[in-house]
Amino acid sequence: MPPLADYVCPPCRTVTEELVNRPIPQYVPCEKCGQHAYKKPAVVARTDHSWGDSHGYYDRGLKAYVNNRQERDRLMEAKGLVGEEDVGKHFAVDALEKSDAYNAKLDKNADDMFDAFSKCRSIKDQERAWEKLVPAEEVFNGTYKSPID
Repeated sequence: MPPLADYVCPPCRTVTEELVNRPIPQYVPCEKCGQHAYKKPAVVARTDHSWGDSHGYYDRGLKAYVNNRQERDRLMEAKGLVGEEDVGKHFAVDALEKSDAYNAKLDKNADDMFDAFSKCRSIKDQERAWEKLVPAEEVFNGTYKSPID
């Protein structure tokens, strides 16, 4: 199918749309006055990386309506947020692995406490279990190091 081209006639200012063959001619006769109608340059919409951004959109992460990427960046900076494109490639995976390791330490600590207290038959046994798991002297002098830190 031949392309459409817009032509404008300078003397009478008539704008016409023509189906033309390739190569696209730079002028055609005006339908109204017969003078040369010259091809209008194509104007491409200036958008921010994708169609529709120039008209704005609601950003669910920011909970705000933004008109373009620059406005989105300003809002993110004002809220102290960092864009996904600004963090490392494996940021989410690394954070999840770190969280899993911390949770594994918590689980081990809980298991150790359960094992220690399940063997207790008296209050004295419980006191000894607490002293073994969390030495009071270390807590009071500030040298106690939690097993999950």
